[in-house]
Parts: sequence; structure tokens; C-alpha cells
Amino acid sequence: MEEKENIKALFIRFAEGTATPGEKEYIREYLLDGGSAEDLPMPEDLAPGGPAMTVEEAELVYSTITAVRPAPRRVNWWRMAAAAMVLGIAACAGWYVWMRPPADTIMVADGDTAKTIRLQDGTTVQLKPGSVLTVAGNFGKQRREVEISGAAYFAVEAVAAKPFIVHTPHALDVEVLGTEFNVDARRGKARVVLTRGSVKVRVNTVKNVHEMLLKPGEMADFDPGLKTFSRRPADTLLYAAWKDNLLTFRNQTLAGVAYHLQQEFGQELRFADTSLSALVFTGYLSSTDIRTSIKTLEKTFDLQAQRINQNIILIQKKTK
Repeated sequence: MEEKENIKALFIRFAEGTATPGEKEYIREYLLDGGSAEDLPMPEDLAPGGPAMTVEEAELVYSTITAVRPAPRRVNWWRMAAAAMVLGIAACAGWYVWMRPPADTIMVADGDTAKTIRLQDGTTVQLKPGSVLTVAGNFGKQRREVEISGAAYFAVEAVAAKPFIVHTPHALDVEVLGTEFNVDARRGKARVVLTRGSVKVRVNTVKNVHEMLLKPGEMADFDPGLKTFSRRPADTLLYAAWKDNLLTFRNQTLAGVAYHLQQEFGQELRFADTSLSALVFTGYLSSTDIRTSIKTLEKTFDLQAQRINQNIILIQKKTK
């Protein structure tokens, strides 16, 4: 009853032209949300407290009220909020996809032989078996950056405006413009051997950055465990022969040869007579097949190999 009297009062003010915009909105929404003309006072009900009005005039007022503006659509605010959130996420995702750098390219040298890779700038990379080369997604835009895990031989195309940078897992980086060099980042150490051109080798430690320039025929060694960073002359053929699937030795004792073979193949080479370990070897061995390497040593020194468990024992052949 109280609500009807309130509607009546609002209707009278509307009829007199004294209703506020808020009151007009209230009565309009009242009618659109289920109210009807029957809820409004009849003309005779308006006489005591308002101006006399015919039925036709009352209907005109009703039509005027409901025609103030089109009925608003009922809005599901939860759905609008969810839609806004989805649009926001989609916009952020679109921005991220647009702004994120291209994905890196990972190349692996499977099998027993070296793998040759030609990069988009013309640089040639030969990967040692079991090695992994990661090429930055933005390679060639401002810089040419790659990372090597294992060993690789690089023949870098010269592009003065875009330096070529090789990263290793051991905080050692190599920066070049155009050159040929070998990088070995295995067994917790890093080594760079320069064949041609010039390179800057950089070691980034927690406290300092150490750099050195290499000339052809020099090598840089970095041992994070011992914290040593050194430069010395190098036999470039010795350290790059693996790209031709060879191991090169020059005036190396058989003890040293045995050590390198174990590093390459994971099999220990022992000597039945310790004097055999002092024999000196100069030549090539296979870097892909330990059986071929052992046969070469057998023929060179007139030895015989016997396999005992996981070890290979070299013994002197008995003379007839």
C-alpha cells in the first residue's frame, strides 16, 4: 500500500512537471519492470491531491513516461566482467606473442660422425658427435649468437656490423667477425683453438670479466674448477682433426693416447707391461670406432689387444 502511495505521489509530480530526473527514471523503471497502468492512480484518485485528469490524459502520461528512452537491456554484470577479463587476457597474450623473441633452434649431432650445419648467414658449423648447438631465435638481427655444448668447429662468415658470439656453459664466450676456430666445452672445461683470423675470448666470473685476443695457432683454456684462464701455442690440426672423424697425435706416449681414447669412447685402455705405456705415437686414429683405433695401434707397435670386462689390455706379441 505504501509503495502504491509513493507511486501515486511520483505520478502527480510527473503530471505537474515537477518530478526530478531521478524520480522520472524510478517510475519509468517501475513500469518497465512489471508495473502497469493499473498500478497508477485513476483520474478520480488524483482529485484530492492533484490536478483533475481525464482517462485519455492519464494514458498519455503513461505513454510519455515509458517512451522517455528505449527500455534498457538487462545486463548480466558477471558476464560482462568475465568477458572483459577474457578480452584483457587475450590482449595480453596477443601482446606477449607479438613481443616475445623467436624461439631458439636446437641442433644435435646424433650418430658416430660429425654433423655439418650451415647457418643462415653462411657460417659453417661442424658438430662433434654428441654435441648440441643452440642458435638464438633473433640470430642475425643485431648480433649472431649461438651456444655450444660439446665441441664444434666454426668457419664464420665476416659481417662487420653483426659480431658472431659463441657461448659455452662454462661462462666462456668467443666473439669473432670472420674466422675459423674450434670450441670444446666438455668435461666441465672450455677450450678455444684458433685456426685463422682473430677472436676475443671472454670469461665472465662473479667478480670480474677477463678477456684475451688469440692469434692463429694459439689456444685459450678455461678451467672453472681451478679458476685458471690461460693462453698457449697450439697444434691446430691436433685439435680440429675430429671434424674429419680423426684423432691426431704427435709425439704422444701410449699412456696419453690411452687417456684420449677413454675420453672419446668411455673405455679404459691398459698395458700388460708398463713399459708399453712409454712408447711414442705420431699419427691418426679413428674418432668414431674404437676397434679401428686399437687395430691401428696393434699394427704400429706389433701389439695384441685383449678385452677383459670393460677394459682393453694391450700386450706385446710373442715372438716365434
